[in-house]
Amino acid sequence: MHGKLLDGQQKHRVVKKVVCINDKNLPQGAEVVNGREYHVVDEFVNNFEQRVFIISGIANKGTTKHGLNWLGYCSTRFADLDDISIEWEAENTRVGIN
Repeated sequence: MHGKLLDGQQKHRVVKKVVCINDKNLPQGAEVVNGREYHVVDEFVNNFEQRVFIISGIANKGTTKHGLNWLGYCSTRFADLDDISIEWEAENTRVGIN
């Protein structure tokens, strides 16, 4: 599913909607924020056997502080919105995401 786009070509298909659950230790230039929803427009397995998401509307590539190039966001930073159930506890007004 992952491939290069030709000049002027755009992808509009949303593969899935996700929410960021981990914005700690991001590489330089990364823009995901914990708790925000995003649209995944592409996903692939990288050279480190990690499932990677390409997210619509934000930076998806950059260079780490160690000079390594990065592309996309590791899928473990996100939860699929279709798989999340929300539980309310009336006594504490606490919200839990499973």
